[in-house]
Amino acid sequence: MMEAGKISISMLKILLITYILTGLILLGMSFLMYFVGLPDPVISVGITLIYIIANLVGGLMAGKCVESQKFIFGILMGTAYFLLLFLLSVLFNGTMPDFGRHFVTAMILCM
Repeated sequence: MMEAGKISISMLKILLITYILTGLILLGMSFLMYFVGLPDPVISVGITLIYIIANLVGGLMAGKCVESQKFIFGILMGTAYFLLLFLLSVLFNGTMPDFGRHFVTAMILCM
């Protein structure tokens, strides 16, 4: 079994990879928005799919990193992804987000 320090470093690397993946997919979607003119409902579904894909990849990578409790580490990776997303949102917007339906939906999708 891996020691706690190695697991922590691996999880941080995986978190960085998931954010890079998110950024690349968002960049591709922004090009589609610019050149094709995607409508708002398609953009909304695309962002939801990006959350799902990035967290699925991160969860699978986290599960491969540990020998046991793979499901728990996948959930922890999704939770870390969401918390960082939340903190960056607060930092850049300067206000707390509305804790309504979209907030809860994003939290559940990330986990």
